[in-house]
Amino acid sequence: MPPPIPYDTSAFHAPGLNEDVAYLQKLLEALAAADPRAYYDASTALDEIAARLDTMAVLTKERTDRLMGRAGGDGRWQGEAAEVTDTAAGRLVRRMEEIAALVRPWAAQTDAAGESISITWRNVNEILTNP
Repeated sequence: MPPPIPYDTSAFHAPGLNEDVAYLQKLLEALAAADPRAYYDASTALDEIAARLDTMAVLTKERTDRLMGRAGGDGRWQGEAAEVTDTAAGRLVRRMEEIAALVRPWAAQTDAAGESISITWRNVNEILTNP
């Protein structure tokens, strides 16, 4: 975002106006420093993380099913080690799905935060530049 535009309140004589404008200018500076692009980039990264977790969960489940003979194939791995592996893989798949479900809304919320910063900056700047 461009730097805030200086605003001269000397033509106004309303009590407290200079302080109000000063607060708006500080808000504009803080919003300019927030960089909405960083929020948009983070949102994209969160979407990608959720998608990767979904893919990893599907692939892990498919490979475990193949290994355990549930997806067809020549044989089935059996025994205590197979049961322990199957249980662990099932927990891993569920955890990846849970994390993906948690991360997915963060992407939308992070994107919305960036948009809010951008919109607020434009609105405050408009107030200060067009009294």
